[in-house]
Amino acid sequence: MSHPVHTDFQPAIPKTRSFSEAVRAELEQICARYPKREAALLPALRLLEREFGMVDPPGMIHVADLLGVSPAKVFGVFSFYTHYRRPTDGQYVFQVCSTLSCAMGGSEGITDHLCHKLGIPVGGTTADGMFSVKKVECLANCDQAPTLQVNDDFVDRVTPADCDRMIAEARAAGPAFPAAKDYHPVGYRPPAQVYHLPEHAAKGKGMLLNHALEAGSTPWRTTGRGAAMRRRAPCTRANVRPRRSSTWSCRPASADAAAQASPPDRSGSSSRRTTSRATS
Repeated sequence: MSHPVHTDFQPAIPKTRSFSEAVRAELEQICARYPKREAALLPALRLLEREFGMVDPPGMIHVADLLGVSPAKVFGVFSFYTHYRRPTDGQYVFQVCSTLSCAMGGSEGITDHLCHKLGIPVGGTTADGMFSVKKVECLANCDQAPTLQVNDDFVDRVTPADCDRMIAEARAAGPAFPAAKDYHPVGYRPPAQVYHLPEHAAKGKGMLLNHALEAGSTPWRTTGRGAAMRRRAPCTRANVRPRRSSTWSCRPASADAAAQASPPDRSGSSSRRTTSRATS
């Protein structure tokens, strides 16, 4: 079944908005954290989004009244951010990453498939207000390309078949907004991400920054100006420690024990060079 193209979907928007008493009380608790009420503007917009499913002009006027700022200031802040829900957004917004890793992984084909399946262009919303498709910049999920978000939930290594399944399940589940109190949309949500770490990471072994080292691997570093690369000890949780710089390095546990057993020489001798030579 095809769906007509609607690029200017407009939901029915009331003339005024007003938070429920419970949300008003929640906003007051948030305002109490800050020296000025206007500092609560961003979370107040989230409350609008959660209760009404969007941030629209009547809602922004209501927030402006509650925080004691002008509607123009609220609109200026809202229009700066792209992640707040617009009135023209569908209940389920497919945000497809279009930057390099995902583009090379086939995200363009995913976008085309979604648009063809839903009968809308990029940036459009279906006539029933259920689905929107957007291209977005990097979602910082490059190793799982191509990736997209359904509202705020990630979907890794997405395929056209995944898209068809998500659309069908979302239609069956119904609207996603208004959201639950924890800000998560109701209705359909895709399965949670599963992170694939090396086996040794689950066994309590050490890791070097965000690079998982297989058992027995040996990180390298440069010591001294123009010095050659020198091999360090195999990494374990016991001997991986942070350095003062942004890098990490491995040091044999025996060297740490020796350093603790003998106090440093305060007389200006070459004990530091001796320790360094012992750890190499």
